[in-house]
Amino acid sequence: MVSYYPNEHSRFSWINESLPLPDVTPGQLKTWMTVTAICHNVAFVVGGIMSFTLLTLILLYTPKTLKNYKPMLLISSSCDIFFWFFMSMVQACGNIKDNVVAIKLNGLAKWFNYDQQALCMGLSSIGVAAAIAILPVNYYYRYIHMKHSQQNRTWLHIKMALLYATAFIISCAYGTLAYLSFTHGPRVDFNYASLWFDPRSGPTILPVDIAAVPILSSVGPCAIVGYCTLKGADAGMISLVIYIFFYWIPILTPLSTIITIKPYRMVFVNMVNKPFSGYVVSFTGSTDS
Repeated sequence: MVSYYPNEHSRFSWINESLPLPDVTPGQLKTWMTVTAICHNVAFVVGGIMSFTLLTLILLYTPKTLKNYKPMLLISSSCDIFFWFFMSMVQACGNIKDNVVAIKLNGLAKWFNYDQQALCMGLSSIGVAAAIAILPVNYYYRYIHMKHSQQNRTWLHIKMALLYATAFIISCAYGTLAYLSFTHGPRVDFNYASLWFDPRSGPTILPVDIAAVPILSSVGPCAIVGYCTLKGADAGMISLVIYIFFYWIPILTPLSTIITIKPYRMVFVNMVNKPFSGYVVSFTGSTDS
């Protein structure tokens, strides 16, 4: 996909051998890129297993005592799967320099043209925004079912549907802004490869103004980005660390839900222990015989 001039796959970055040498050594960059690739693959496999395991537990093992919370859990699980899918498609890593976020895609989306890549980033931004936006709605959902469970159920359902719809509308707005930032924000004829770790490599870069970063990151990474913005600092290798932490969300969110809810935790532990317990039983039986 690399080239010496702009094209449909790399509209805003290309190889320019006159650019200065990178600030980091090739060995350092290779090491961090290897770590990033490993984290992406682990997040894809383990995150997918955990996300679909939680969905299965919600659909098949939700007890009657938690039936009022099942819609909330299904919505949250669907957001996790949506987030996991598109983040796995893009597998983004980025650099923050000169108030610009330069994003390189390592997933399947790297084979798409620039507009398709921008669309995938917009959809992944919707997933991130939805995962964050529904959190206060979930808190209110739990509160209203604990404190006002005797109220008219129809009115409660309508109220919560409106709140979730509002959260998803906001998420779609964020995703649209992210897409427009990638497609209309970059300066024409400016080689954004000069902002990458190795400016001579000319990877496909999706540049976005720093104002859109909260769309792409959770609270922790955003705090680092905000600091870099206020201080006018370049994040450098910290940028890669930000995205490495970011990709653990599809693993940690379902896992924390499973651990917190006792019926799910018991079923999950039994699922994990069953192969080992079966091995012990068969081994003991063969020994006794």
